[in-house]
Order: sequence, then structure tokens, then C-alpha cells
Amino acid sequence: MPSQKIQQLKRIPQYTFFENLFANRLFGSAVWVFAGKLFSAIATVVINGLLARMLTPEELGVYFILLSIVGMAALVAQLGLGQVIVRQISSARGLQDCASIKPDIQFILLVVVIISCVVFFIGQTAWMGKIIHAVFQSQTINSNIFIPFLTVPFLALQTILAEGHRGFDDIPKATVFGGVSTNALLMSFLLGAFFCIAGMTLSQALVFTLIATVVSVVISFALFVKKVHAVSEKCNTVANYKAILSASYPLLVYSLMIFAVNQAPLWIIGSFLSEESVAYYGAALRLVQPITMPLLIVNAIVASKISEMHIRGKHAELERMLRSCATLAGVPSLILLFVFMFFSADVLAVVFGEKYRHANDLLIILCAGKILSVLAGSCGMLLIHTGNEKVLTVTSVIVGLLTVALSILLVQYGAVGIAIAVATGISIQNIILLIVGKAKVGIWTSMHINFFGIKKLL
Repeated sequence: MPSQKIQQLKRIPQYTFFENLFANRLFGSAVWVFAGKLFSAIATVVINGLLARMLTPEELGVYFILLSIVGMAALVAQLGLGQVIVRQISSARGLQDCASIKPDIQFILLVVVIISCVVFFIGQTAWMGKIIHAVFQSQTINSNIFIPFLTVPFLALQTILAEGHRGFDDIPKATVFGGVSTNALLMSFLLGAFFCIAGMTLSQALVFTLIATVVSVVISFALFVKKVHAVSEKCNTVANYKAILSASYPLLVYSLMIFAVNQAPLWIIGSFLSEESVAYYGAALRLVQPITMPLLIVNAIVASKISEMHIRGKHAELERMLRSCATLAGVPSLILLFVFMFFSADVLAVVFGEKYRHANDLLIILCAGKILSVLAGSCGMLLIHTGNEKVLTVTSVIVGLLTVALSILLVQYGAVGIAIAVATGISIQNIILLIVGKAKVGIWTSMHINFFGIKKLL
């Protein structure tokens, strides 16, 4: 019998990943994610460009710092459960165990809501205000801290709900409510203010951000609840608390370390340098982030597929898929990276205004740091969805601490020194994760350009 099954499998036509991409609904998912990421990238550029023109560089620097603080607080509130909810739902669907989906989701949402409320109230305490003032030495930050912390619960839920939609393979909703709807609303508010109001204050910008986030989360929550009830309306099982929490805390540490690599340097600039320097560095950092959009598209599409294929032991097929995706995503990213590096000053001037030409050195250095991130592919995503989150966490902690230490050491050279530290940290992290992925799972995720295959595809 086994030999007959093997013979039958041999007779099944073998397709390349690109052929399968167009043959099944992955192509539809890719279109949705691409459209969403493209819109978000454009909206991000428009939003930051409008803010740069309506706020002073000092106010824009404060806005970047406040969003950074909120981002860290939201990560803590999520407790690393964003990726866990994807894995729990996709694994249950792969094992046809839909009865466990509803209690797991209820537990995850309850935990996030409770921790979000705790984080919000801690943010309003007097000692938290003293800590923020001691770090940044800015009364403007302290006087505008309430609205950003009010955004934290909604920002945390936005990620959890979007990842929940992704776990159900509902890529359109995951894309729209993972940031597209919020960016669309915020961009609309800012465009209205730009054309209808003579000027805008920092407080108004923060209020617009809060409203856009709240509206998006409310709609996403309503649609997600309906989906969960449809899948498992009657269920007597209980949530797998131990599995959920044991997987969440390493991912929380990993998320915080990723934050440390990307955002903590912004705090160091705010602490040691001027708020104007924060604005220049923040502008360069935000311009670099959309460059990895193709890789983010890939991660959004393959997240649930990794868990399913790993559980079924389809490692060879999984490697082909991840490397093909990395190549497909990497080529346009690298082209855009080099364009930004060679025309950095002009790009900054067009997006943020002439005064931001001074950030061209920062943009070049940060772009150089992103090259290895693009080449390595979805190495971090592979470790998360194959049960290797603890190894990922240890690696990220080491690299995160190294990046922060380098940033403090090189801050004497100004924002350029910080940019060098961040680029170094990102490069080291991706090299390590790529090697660890191969060692733990036996899969390479890096770009692989098969010129014969491309010629055949074309």
C-alpha cells in the first residue's frame, strides 16, 4: 500500500511556486496585501509630509517621540499575542479542530484588554510623568501624554484583531484593518486640516490619530466577532491557557527587542540631542520603512501557511515557497533602496520639505542597513511559526542590547552615529536569524535568483 501511494504521488504534476501562486487563491491574497501595503506606504509618506509642513520640526520631533512611546506601550499590552492568535487559529484549522478556536480567542482578547487598561493607567501616574521628563527633558511631551496613552488599548487591539483575521485566511480584512483603514482616515483628516485650516497644533494631530484608530478598531471588532461565532457557535472546550501564554512571552520580548533596534535610538536622540534632530532622524526612519513593503507583503501572506505546512512536514515545499517569495519581494526593494541612497536629499526634500535635506546622510546609512533585511527574507517569521520563538527571543535580546549600547556609545557623533548603530544592529540580526532558521528548521529563507527559472517563467 505505501508503495502504491508513493507511485500515485509521483504521477501528480509538480508545479513551481509561481505557477501555484496564480493557480490558487494565494494570488488573490497577494493582490490584496500588495494593494494594502502600497496604499499604506503612500499614506505614510503623505501623512508625514503633511505633518512636516503643518508642525515645526520641534513639534514633529515630539510627535515622533510620543508615537514611539505609544508603540512600545501597545507592544507590552499585546503581550506577544499577535502572532500567537495567528498560530492558534491556523493550527486548529489545519488539524480540523475548530472547537478550540473560540475559547482561545476569547482568552487572548480578555488578556489584551486587561493589560491595555493597566498600561493606560500606569501612563497617567505622576511617577511615569517624572520618568518621561527625566529622559527627554521636555515639558511639551509631558503636557501631551494623555491622548497618546488613550490610544494604547485601541492600537493593541488593532494588531490582535488584524492578526485574527489573518489566522482565518481572511487576508482582505487583515490588510484593511491592520493599518490601511487607520491610515486612510488619518490622511483624510490631515488633508482636510491642511486645506481648510491655516495651521494645526500638536494636540490636534494626536486627536486625529486617536479618532482614526478608534473608528478602525470598532469596525474590525464587529466583523471579527461575527466570524468567530460563525466558525464555532457552540463550544464547550476551554482555552489552552498554558500553550498560549508560554508562546506569548518570548514573542513579547522579541517584539520589544525589535522595537529597541528600530525605535529606542529615537529616544536616545531625544534624550541627548535636540528635538529638531529627532525630527530629522524620524523623517529618515519613516522614509526607509516603506522600502521593505514587498517583504512585509510576503510575511502577511505566508504567516498562516508556514504553520500549516510545518505541521504537515512539507519542509521542502515550504523552503521553495519562502525563497521564491523572498526573491520576488527582494528585487523591487533593492532597486528602491539604491534609488533612495543615490537621491536621498532630493527624496527628503520632496516628501518633507527643503529643510529636511539635512537628513540625507541618515537616510543613506539606514538604507544600507536594510539591505541584509531584504536579502534574508522571512527568517524571523519562520522561527515564530515553527515553535522556535524562544531561540528567536534570545537572539533578538542580544542584538537589541548591542544596538542600544552602540547607540549610546555613538551618540557623541550626533544622529549619524545613531544611524550607524541601528544599521549595524539590523544587519547582525538578520544574519543570525537566517543561520538559526537553517539550523533549527532546516530551511533557508534568503533570496535565491534562479536565472534559468526566471527565463522559463517569462
